[in-house]
Amino acid sequence: LRGRFAEVRPAATMLVCGLADPRMKIEIEVDARRPADAGGTVRAEVRTAYERYLSSFVASDLAGIDAVVSYPLAHVGDGVVRLFDSFPIDPAELQRGKGWHTTLNSSYEVVAVSPTKAHVVLYNGDRVRADGSLIENVSAFYAFTRTDDGWKLYALSDVVNPASTG
Repeated sequence: LRGRFAEVRPAATMLVCGLADPRMKIEIEVDARRPADAGGTVRAEVRTAYERYLSSFVASDLAGIDAVVSYPLAHVGDGVVRLFDSFPIDPAELQRGKGWHTTLNSSYEVVAVSPTKAHVVLYNGDRVRADGSLIENVSAFYAFTRTDDGWKLYALSDVVNPASTG
């Protein structure tokens, strides 16, 4: 049995002892509690807010981005933290300046949540032109806060690497 169940923790533990006097008998009951977001509700809400941000970014919809951002927005980049009262990246400028069409192969995850704060990591995303050619790869970290209007992005840090030309 030990070979099969050595790593399994008991669902209940009981200790029975002979008492000097039966009046000394006590019973202690403890209930285990699941974490507040065990069902994934907060994660789902944060994921929805992040996906609204992503779709607004791809659509160059600054009003849509503003709807999911809590300003001032902290942007962490190259050893400097700056606060912005408007979104610091213009997706339309990416389209004009780099020929960016969309982002493919995005891999992201809501990695941590509390009732008031959440972290999302974009592990990888490929920014491509309309012909599918790679411009750059992006990875990012996003911090969200719960507001009266839902989950809002309040801090981000991105790492952008140009496509290799070799």
